[in-house]
Amino acid sequence: MAKPYAGPGMTIDNMRALHVPFLDVTCQCGREAIIDVSGLSGLIEVPTLRWRLKCTVNAGRPIDVRPDWTQHRAQGICFERLPPPFSRAADKAFGGMAGMGACGA
Repeated sequence: MAKPYAGPGMTIDNMRALHVPFLDVTCQCGREAIIDVSGLSGLIEVPTLRWRLKCTVNAGRPIDVRPDWTQHRAQGICFERLPPPFSRAADKAFGGMAGMGACGA
């Protein structure tokens, strides 16, 4: 079994560099919120926020805090299916991805 990661936590600046502007925050009671981190210091480590935030309904702590990856789109990569024509040989050569294209193409 792999050892759990023990290095430094992701910072707000790391999130900004990856174009992830929001946190996905979940309380133990199941309530969830998406929080904009644009006003926070870039030096804050995301894991430390679990003790700084609390549920607005039941004041619960600790809170599960992680980057909201649903907002992330890797630059230059898109898995948008393009319509034919593309050859079956090309589709086979690219592992079924020949019909994939750039976003907005």
